[in-house]
Amino acid sequence: MVDRQARRRRRSLVVEAQGGSVTWLGPQNYDNLGVDAAELIRQAIDQGADAIVGPDWVPEAMDPAFEAVVEAGIPLVIYNAGGIEGADRLGAMNYVGAVDYKAGVAGGAYLGSNGGKNGVCINSLPGAANIEDYCNGFVEGIESTGGTGSVLPLPATAQGNVTAVAQAGKEGAVSLCGINFDEAILTNINDGKQACAIDQQDYQQGYYAVSILNGYVNYGLSIPTREIVTGPGIVDASNIESTMSGASQGTR
Repeated sequence: MVDRQARRRRRSLVVEAQGGSVTWLGPQNYDNLGVDAAELIRQAIDQGADAIVGPDWVPEAMDPAFEAVVEAGIPLVIYNAGGIEGADRLGAMNYVGAVDYKAGVAGGAYLGSNGGKNGVCINSLPGAANIEDYCNGFVEGIESTGGTGSVLPLPATAQGNVTAVAQAGKEGAVSLCGINFDEAILTNINDGKQACAIDQQDYQQGYYAVSILNGYVNYGLSIPTREIVTGPGIVDASNIESTMSGASQGTR
């Protein structure tokens, strides 16, 4: 599998081919997500960025920083979280990404349609608007199939930990469907240890967002379709082989 750094590298090639550069700034952990992410946005302004791409994970903490981007006259694209509503509110050019509520609905409906009756959405990033939207959608999705749904908040230290089912001795009795995926999750799906993952196509999110701003800064191009939706999709046993092939090349 190609790691996230390699995928970011691939996304920046189109910019570098035209003499530009892409700098990726990310939080060290999720313990203080909104505040830390807002600081990174302000760092991008201070570094003299010609354009900025960012996810609006925690609007209350991050919106003032995004507003500072627009006030500085720097073109902005919101991606991954925030939706077209966030882009409109902040004065961004476009939103690129999935609609988290719909992604949650898709995940809940998938599990409910495949035998799940009692679904729990584990939220290890309480306060992150995109995850809360996802969990609300999940509850609606499984309830639409006749099941019941609830939300379980956990601390950020539980982020990405998919071992709980095995530790509880419930493998085979509990179906697990994750938000997005990494190498471990894809391997679990391939091995039959995990039912599915909700694919927001994060490679597409980064690629389209960076490409839009590159075209705007260099050539004055704009994309009139301001909301570019990259998901949700479902990765399960039916398409795991092609998904893993794409991941090995850094494009999933």
